[in-house]
Amino acid sequence: MLAGFKTAKEHGELKKKCVQPYEKQDLAMAAAIASKRLGKKCFQRLAGVSSISSALHSPLLPRQPSVGSTGSGHPAENFRNICVQSACYRGLADASRELLDPKYGCTGQQRWYARSNSEKAKPDADSIATEMIKYAASCRNQESTHGEAIRVLEQGRGFLLNEGPSAASATGRVLLTLATFYADRARLADAVEALQVASDLESAGLEVRVAALEALAGLCLRLQQEEPALRYAHSCGQLVMAASDTVPEDELAEFKFRSKAVTALAALVCARCGAADSKLFEDVPTWLGENSRRTAGVSAAVFSIAQCAHVGGSLKIAGELYEKAIAIIRNSKEGNEVTLASVAMAPDEVHIGALAGLGQLAAYKGDFDEAGKKITEALTLAEKINGDRHPRVGVILACLADVYSRIGKTKGSGDSFIISEGLYRKCQEYLGSPPVEVPDTGKALDLVDIMTLSRARYAEIVSKFPNRDLEAEKLRKWASTMWKGPRPLADLVKIDDVVKPSDGNVEGHVVIDVRLGRVIWKV
Repeated sequence: MLAGFKTAKEHGELKKKCVQPYEKQDLAMAAAIASKRLGKKCFQRLAGVSSISSALHSPLLPRQPSVGSTGSGHPAENFRNICVQSACYRGLADASRELLDPKYGCTGQQRWYARSNSEKAKPDADSIATEMIKYAASCRNQESTHGEAIRVLEQGRGFLLNEGPSAASATGRVLLTLATFYADRARLADAVEALQVASDLESAGLEVRVAALEALAGLCLRLQQEEPALRYAHSCGQLVMAASDTVPEDELAEFKFRSKAVTALAALVCARCGAADSKLFEDVPTWLGENSRRTAGVSAAVFSIAQCAHVGGSLKIAGELYEKAIAIIRNSKEGNEVTLASVAMAPDEVHIGALAGLGQLAAYKGDFDEAGKKITEALTLAEKINGDRHPRVGVILACLADVYSRIGKTKGSGDSFIISEGLYRKCQEYLGSPPVEVPDTGKALDLVDIMTLSRARYAEIVSKFPNRDLEAEKLRKWASTMWKGPRPLADLVKIDDVVKPSDGNVEGHVVIDVRLGRVIWKV
């Protein structure tokens, strides 16, 4: 018999009247309300998180050990220990009993179901965010666990948003990570929404909001939404200038550098500028790097300026800046759980993109061994992070196919053309390109720049083989129909002539931006 009720009949009638109408929403909460033994603060805490009953039916995390878990110390286990919802795993009956029976009930003090070393310790918002992000990172490269990571981050977003301004910084970190995970699975509208929320968190501080605006600009560039991309880049600069009186001088210099870089990148990809001003390259502060407070954001900015130099034909400067971006990331002591960068600006994306950029530079100079080495390194890293069949792997395969096309053109090697054909075909498969027989429906395709350029270049390879002219023509027709760029696709299909390694500057050429999935060129 539950304490507080004289008869089973009385208890049953009260339950029927007060509990059952709420059972689908939250049985444990309704029972607690009926017993009137739940303290106000405890009720507010439980109301702020997902309902106990729904968590029991669809638990935040499975009860069995998570993939890759090695017990105590693993991110998944740490997350279970610190998450305020760990009471859900005790079962509905136990939760109801604790809320109804006086000897288990709240005494008016805020009650936490944390399994920390000290039962009295209340996990703070930053600790919760850190463990959630660590756990999500451990799930990222597997399709089967990636969805679980998103559910964890979504749960954290809801909980932390309810915590108010005091948890704004932690909320921003979770939102930045969540946007990256959404983008991994091409849920780009969800990623944009998460970043917009993060950019509006005034209490989160300048670093969170700048990171969100940078990522929004990059994401809009990927979506080929040029005006919003330029607008977000401009907003980033305005936000930094508005905070100039409240931020230390050294930090302000970093933020100004980052806002300038994202603005230059947006202008470049949107074909709103000609040759990049060399002063932009010279303005890269020599002290940026090891002394930077926020290495993730700085490495992304250096990489963006490297791309401006690359497309503009300043190959030597581009190579130095690509190397600098990689060095900043490798020397960084920041872990994923504290990194304030998202989507295309995240360190992993910058690292992969810079390696691919170095590979394209080397191929342009005729150093095919170095080109293959760098692009293969980028490919290995992308497979490690996202899995071996992710669309980003397809983008990198397009870069590698271009290398073999150059080898075939330069050395007259038929074997190189055969390898290139296989790589282009695999690239199309991983990108999810529609069959050439499927007409253009007008529906926007993610990574369509890479699909069209690689398929058009694939057609050039196919046309070199006997009796395949009809196939090549179908590929060309599809690519020409789907191409959305202002410059004729035929101009971009041509593989650039190899230049001498000693040449420091050229007229500029086509570059595949791996992190944005865009084709960029000098106007």
